[in-house]
Amino acid sequence: MNVLPGKRSPQPQRPKWVQGTIDRVQCPHCGRPNDFRELDGQQLLDTGHKVICRGDRGEGCGQVMEVVAIRTVKVLAVIPVRGSAPRGEAPARDARTISPQQLQRYLKG
Repeated sequence: MNVLPGKRSPQPQRPKWVQGTIDRVQCPHCGRPNDFRELDGQQLLDTGHKVICRGDRGEGCGQVMEVVAIRTVKVLAVIPVRGSAPRGEAPARDARTISPQQLQRYLKG
């Protein structure tokens, strides 16, 4: 295609990027939330995969969407320390611990 000097050809329009938590990802077509926990639990969720909008209650539009990014949650490993908390700092409430073996299983997937 010939382009006149000083004129730029229009940039192709990018598809709309939508994101959300794994249990409520909005469809980029109809906006209904989709729950992908089951696919994730079966390790069937990866970038490049195409999924169909089913909506929360089976009321999805049936359009196809592609997974373009997945972000994971940070996991911390802590060990107990003898002694009291430094002055001015209170221990975290409702802290839950995970054993090193559980952490390794979690990280291996």
